[in-house]
Amino acid sequence: TARDEKFFEQKYDAAGSDQHPLAELPTPRNEADTSFGELLNYGLLAVLMVLTLVSANRNTAVSVASINKTEVAVAPLSLRLAAGLIDLWPMYIAQLLVMHHLGHAKLSQLYNDRYNRWVLFIGYALYVLHPLVAELIWSRSLGKMFVGLRIVSSTTAQRPPISSIVLRNLMRAVEVPIPLPLLVIFFNPLRQRLGDFAAATFVAAKLPPREKRQALEED
Repeated sequence: TARDEKFFEQKYDAAGSDQHPLAELPTPRNEADTSFGELLNYGLLAVLMVLTLVSANRNTAVSVASINKTEVAVAPLSLRLAAGLIDLWPMYIAQLLVMHHLGHAKLSQLYNDRYNRWVLFIGYALYVLHPLVAELIWSRSLGKMFVGLRIVSSTTAQRPPISSIVLRNLMRAVEVPIPLPLLVIFFNPLRQRLGDFAAATFVAAKLPPREKRQALEED
């Protein structure tokens, strides 16, 4: 078949002598083909989006913390997951671009290609920067806007200072490559990640009316 065909390159000088040994060229990619890697990425993206929508629209019981005599609803894990998946959009796009560029090449060539390195770097930089900019302006990232969450100070329950917002977002550069530190979110009452501890912040949800809170707790 056309996909099984192999192409070779042989270089000669002006006198017709061989200059380099016979070298195999990569098989040209048929633009109409979709690699398994691309299909896997599209499938994962679809699953994540469905999970996001389901998590964002379900009635979830919230725990209420009293900070500085102010009641604040602590964001449930399901909504934080939904917001996090939405905020990962630069990485989704970067991965799809890289997989499309790789075509049928080996995954070992992923970081040997300058285009792939730049796409992944830009995607990662955007992932760190776009929540920072949004939280500086609105105290919430795009994902948090979608599911109704916001960032508050863990000492005043109000909008955190600019320095705290910057610090909690820069900590993403540490937490994302090594996800293990994110596990601390399961073991503290305010569901804080390391960035929240460092910046004295946490993620708050909209506080439901007291009667609705009681109904959710009874369910």
